[in-house]
Amino acid sequence: MKLNRIFLCAAFGSLNFVHIATTLAQPPFNDGKSLPWLVTPSNRSPVPPREWPWSAVGRVNVANGEVSFCTGTLVAPRTVVTAAHCLLITRTNGWVKPDNVHFIVGQIPGSGYLGHSIAASFVTSPDFKCTPEDCLLTYSAGAPRKQMRPHLVKTDWAVITLQDELSVRPIPVEAIHDADFSSAGDAQIVVPGFGADRPFLLAAHKGCSAKLDAPELGSGSLRHECETFLGGSGSPVLLMRNGRVSIIGIATTFPGLANMPYNARGATVGYGVSAAEFAAAAGAIVPPRDQ
Repeated sequence: MKLNRIFLCAAFGSLNFVHIATTLAQPPFNDGKSLPWLVTPSNRSPVPPREWPWSAVGRVNVANGEVSFCTGTLVAPRTVVTAAHCLLITRTNGWVKPDNVHFIVGQIPGSGYLGHSIAASFVTSPDFKCTPEDCLLTYSAGAPRKQMRPHLVKTDWAVITLQDELSVRPIPVEAIHDADFSSAGDAQIVVPGFGADRPFLLAAHKGCSAKLDAPELGSGSLRHECETFLGGSGSPVLLMRNGRVSIIGIATTFPGLANMPYNARGATVGYGVSAAEFAAAAGAIVPPRDQ
């Protein structure tokens, strides 16, 4: 599969994102027009950012005129997975310069961090063609926000190669097809991430649910019912079972983004990308789909 690759020498403009993902509803694809946005109390609880697996989940900071951030996950010593739209310059429909992208893990305000590196390059899906008509716009000084079109959701991934290896244990990528996890039995779905409401506090919704290859979006998509907030785009959807932890997808968008007030606690319906879509780019094995 051909990938869009952006190297350190690329020259593009600025990016202004603090956007995020959340959880799901019933098929068909929900546009969010009738969803309640206040989640009280929040289902997200703080987690220790220097203890694994949380230590592998960090902020993807984009410093290019204005600072914005998303959430990313270390899946190899120099490899981070996040949402593609976090690296997009909506004004020009181009990509941010890799050396304006910083990944930080284990950060505690006033106490430093466990690891930091600037991006050397990143790859995205060649099918992620984000036009003003198809993509949500970043919120800036009252600018409008639009809902991302459903056909782009499952291509909204990016794999970042860092300049430096981080001495933090990564979370392995696990590509799974057509599975439904409801945190029952020995399996638990957890979505950790950052949010604009608490930008330096890593928090997670534990014990939620996720569906891979959601019927309303098709193969390669993910639907989840885990609370996240603006800034949590790219948050890993973690599967914890039998003493193992793996990333089975990322949360990238939620219905009704255009109407979500910035004082909301979070959203309860979300979509994203199955790990099967980005596993090969991240250096993981993708099992064949059963016929």
